[in-house]
Amino acid sequence: MTRLCRCSHFVCSPILWFPIWKMSVQQDEAWFAAIEQGDVSTVRSYAAAMSKVTDEQGVTSLMKAATKGNVTIIQLLIPDGVKRRDKWGRTALMFAAMSGCAVAVEILIPHEAALTDSDGMTGLMYAAFHGNIDIVRLLLPYERGYATRHDSVLQLGNQTYEVGVSMTALMISVLTKQAACVELLIESEAGKVDCKGETALYKAVASSFIPAVRALAALESEYRTISGQSPIYLAVKMGFLEAIECLVAFEDDDKRYGHAKETVLMVAVTQKDARAVSILAPTLHSEFSKDGVTALILAARDNLIDICRILIPYEFGLTAQHGKRTALMFAAEMGNVECVKLLVAKEAGMRTDAGETALMLAARRGQLECAAELIPYEKCAISKNYQTALMLAVMNDHLSLASLLVEHEQRIQNEKGQTSLMLAVLRRSAQLVTMLAPYEAGVFDIQHQTALILAAIDNEYDLVAILINYEACLADCDARTSLMLAAEKNYLTLIPLLCEKEFGLLDRFGRSALFIAAQNSNIYVIKELVHKEKQMITTRRFRVEHNTQTYIELGSTALIYATLYDKLEAVQLLAAHESGIVDSTGHCALHYAISRQNADIVRILLQYEYCIADKDGNTPLMLLIKAGMDQFVPGLVQRLLVGDKSKDAGSINIQNNTGDTALSVALMHKSYLAVCALYGNLQLSFPLYDSTGASLLDQCEAVEDDAMMQVFLTYFVARLNFSSGVVGTLYNKLSSTLLDEYTNEEDRSFILCLLDCVFNYVFVSDLDDTYLHNPLSSPRFEEISTLIGEQTEVQEGTCNICYNDLAVVLCFPCKHVVTCKSCWKRLDNTRQRRDALRCPVCRETISYNIMLTQIDDRILSQKGTNNIDSLYALSSTTELISKRPLLTQVDSDGDDTNSIALAYPLASAYASGSGQALFHNALQYTESLDVLDESSDVPELADLYENRENVTWHGEIDSIEVETFYK
Repeated sequence: MTRLCRCSHFVCSPILWFPIWKMSVQQDEAWFAAIEQGDVSTVRSYAAAMSKVTDEQGVTSLMKAATKGNVTIIQLLIPDGVKRRDKWGRTALMFAAMSGCAVAVEILIPHEAALTDSDGMTGLMYAAFHGNIDIVRLLLPYERGYATRHDSVLQLGNQTYEVGVSMTALMISVLTKQAACVELLIESEAGKVDCKGETALYKAVASSFIPAVRALAALESEYRTISGQSPIYLAVKMGFLEAIECLVAFEDDDKRYGHAKETVLMVAVTQKDARAVSILAPTLHSEFSKDGVTALILAARDNLIDICRILIPYEFGLTAQHGKRTALMFAAEMGNVECVKLLVAKEAGMRTDAGETALMLAARRGQLECAAELIPYEKCAISKNYQTALMLAVMNDHLSLASLLVEHEQRIQNEKGQTSLMLAVLRRSAQLVTMLAPYEAGVFDIQHQTALILAAIDNEYDLVAILINYEACLADCDARTSLMLAAEKNYLTLIPLLCEKEFGLLDRFGRSALFIAAQNSNIYVIKELVHKEKQMITTRRFRVEHNTQTYIELGSTALIYATLYDKLEAVQLLAAHESGIVDSTGHCALHYAISRQNADIVRILLQYEYCIADKDGNTPLMLLIKAGMDQFVPGLVQRLLVGDKSKDAGSINIQNNTGDTALSVALMHKSYLAVCALYGNLQLSFPLYDSTGASLLDQCEAVEDDAMMQVFLTYFVARLNFSSGVVGTLYNKLSSTLLDEYTNEEDRSFILCLLDCVFNYVFVSDLDDTYLHNPLSSPRFEEISTLIGEQTEVQEGTCNICYNDLAVVLCFPCKHVVTCKSCWKRLDNTRQRRDALRCPVCRETISYNIMLTQIDDRILSQKGTNNIDSLYALSSTTELISKRPLLTQVDSDGDDTNSIALAYPLASAYASGSGQALFHNALQYTESLDVLDESSDVPELADLYENRENVTWHGEIDSIEVETFYK
C-alpha cells in the first residue's frame, strides 16, 4: 500500500521525489498491464487508487479496458472512467467502437452515447470508419445524422484518410469503402452533403467505389456540388465507365450541366472518351452548352473522328446558337479533313447568320484540303455580304486556295461590284493579280472602275504593269482612263507605262490626260504627255467648277484649260505647242487670260497670240485696254510695230465689229497710258472720223474727262497739219464748245481773245504766209493787261502774319492779298475748329481764295525730239509738260458771283520757232494770274510717268514694264 500512496510520499518527502516518480511510472505500467491482461483481482484490488490514472496521451484506464472488452474490469472502472476524454477528446465508447468491442459498446452506450470528440467525430463514425458493422448497428439509433466539425486525418492500416467538415458516418464508410456499413447507413444518412456540397455518392464516385455508387445512385444522383458538378460529371471526368453506366439512367433533363457550362456528354467529348460518349449519347444528345454548341460541334472542332462517328446520327444538322455554325463549318474552319468528309454529306450547303458556307470559312482560314472537299457542294455561293469563297481567300492572301477556287467562282462581284481581281489589287498582291487577271480582267465595279484603274489610283506600278496588258483603254463612268487618273494625281512613274497604250483618249468632257495634268499643274506629267496629246480639243462645253459660271467651251485646248485654271507653269509649257488655237466661241488662251486679268499668264501668251482677235473683232490690244491692263499696251504696240508691217502693224488700227479702234477703246476706258502709247506714237496714223462719222474729238469729249482731254489734245495738236482749213475747223469747234458753257458776255469775250492768241501764235507754222492781228494792241489784250496790272498792285506787299515772305494768297470777296503760302496753310488748318475764316486785314468772311505764284521754270520740263516724221515739217520741236494744271482766275467786277474761273492746261505743243517765241511772249502777260490748283486730283501726263525708269523697248513683251516714251 505504501507503494501506491504516491500523493503522501510525493508531497511529504521532496528529497525522495526522483525515486518515488520512478516508482510511480512503474506502478502505472503495471496497472495498465493488468488491465490489458485481464487481471481482474489486481484491478479490483487497486481500482480505487488507480482508476483515474492516464498515460501520456490522456488515455484512461476505462479506455484501455474498453478496447479489451473485459466486462468485469470495465464495470469496475466505470464509476471513475466514464465521460473522460483523451487529448483528442475521445471517450471510452469511441475506443470500443474503434476496437470493435461490441460488449464494451453496449455497456458504455448508456453513459457515453452521442458524445463527440474535438473534431466532431462520434463513436458511430469511428465504427463506420473501421467497418465494425455490429457496433454501427448498435450506435446507429443513438448517433445517426451527426456530422464532423473540423478537418481531420485518420489512419487505417497503412493508408491515411482526410475527413472533411460536415461529413457523416455514411460518407466516412464510403471513404474507407466499407460496403456493409454503407448499406446499413443509407437509410438514415442518404442525401446529406458536406461543406463542399459533396454527397456520399459523389465521394463514392471519387473513390471509384462502385458498390456504393450502385447503392446510392437512385438516392443522390441529382445532387450537385457547390461548383455544380454532378456524380456522373465526375465519373465522366474520371473515365469511370461503370459509374457512368449506373448513373446515366438517373440523369435528369434539367440537371445535365456539369460545372454550369457543358453537359456530361460534352465533358466526355472533351475528355476524348469515346466509350463514355457511346454510353451517354443515346440519352444526353442534342443538348447545348452554355456557349451554345453541341457535343458534335466540339468533336468536329477538336477533330475527334471516332466520337464524330458516334454523334453524327444524333446531332447532325444542329447549329451553334451564336452564329448558326454547323459541325461541318467548325471542322472546315479548323482544317479537320476527316471530319469534313464525315459531315459533308449531312451538312453541306447550310449557312451561318452571315450567309457563309463551310467552304467560305475554310477559304478564310486557307484550309486547302477542306476546301477541295467542299467545292463540289458549295461553290459559287454568295454570303449576305456578297462575298464568295474566292474573295475570302484573296482577302486573306491564300494564293494556293485562290488558284483552286478561281476555276469555279470567277467574275462574281460583291455589293460594290468588285471582283476577286479588284480585291487583289486593293491587297497590293502582285501574285494574286497575276493569277486572277486572265480570268477576271475587263469587269467594272459599280463606280465603273476596272482593276487597272484601281491600281492606277493607288499608284501601284507593278500591278499596273500586269493589268495594262488586259485592261488598257477601259475607262470609268466619266470616261477617264487610267492614264488620266495618273495624270491627275501626278504619278510620274505610271505615265510612261500607260501613255503607250492610252494616249489620245478623251473623257466625257472631251478632255485628254494632258488637259487634266494642266488643270492640276502637274508639270512633269505635262512634259511627258505634251508631245503625244498636244493640240487636242474638247468635244463639249462644261463648267470649270460646279460652283462657278466659267465654262470650258467646245474646241478648247489644254492651254486654254490651264489658263482658265490660272496655272502659270502649265501655260509656260503649253504655250509653245498649242498657241494660236481658238475655241468654238472664237477665243484663244490670251483672251481668257486677259478676261481673268492674270498678268503673269498674259505676259507669257502675248509672245504667241498678240494678233488674234476674238469673235467681236477685238484685238488683244483692245482687250487689254478694256480689262484695265494697259501696262502691257506700250510693249504690245512696240511689238506690233517691229513685227510684220503688213499684218502686225495693221492690227493696231483695225476696227472691231462695232467700228471701234484701239484708240477709241482707250478713250472710252480713260486709259491715259494707252492713249499715250497709241496716239503719241507718230509712226501710227489714225483716221479722224470713225464709221459712224464721229471724230476723235467727239469721242474724247464724250468721255467727259478733262484730264483725258488734256492728254488727247496734246497729241492731237502734234498730229495736225496746220492748214487754214483744219485750223479753222478746230477753232470753230473749240470756240463753240467753250462758249456754250458760259453766258456772261465778258467771259465769252475773254475766251475768244484767248483762242485768238493760241491759234495765231501756236498753230500757225509760217507767219510770212498768214496775216495776223497784233494781240498786244487789241482791246481784248488791253483788258487783260489792265486786269493783270490790278492784280500785280494788289500782290505787292509782305505777309500780314509773318511779315517775312511775300503775300501770295488772294482772298475773296475782299480781294486782299494777305498771307504767304506757309502761313495760309497753318491758318487753313484751323478751319476745322472755326465756323469760317476771316481776312486778317478787313475781318470779312473768306468765301474762297486764290494762290498767286510765279510760274517756275522748274514746272516746265524740256524733252525734245528732232527729225520727227509728221504731216508737216518742223525745224525744231519742244515738248512742254505741265506738272499741274495751270489755273487762271479773273474777277472782272469784284462780285464773287460773277467771278470767272478759266483753266488753260499747258500741254505738249509743237510749233515753229517764231510761234514759240510769241507763245512765250503771251505767257509773260499771264504769269501773275497763273496758280497751281492744289485741289486737282486729275492725273497729268507727267504724274503718270513720275518715278518710272526709262526702259529700252524689247522684242520680248513679257519683260516690258510701263515705259515713258515721248517721241
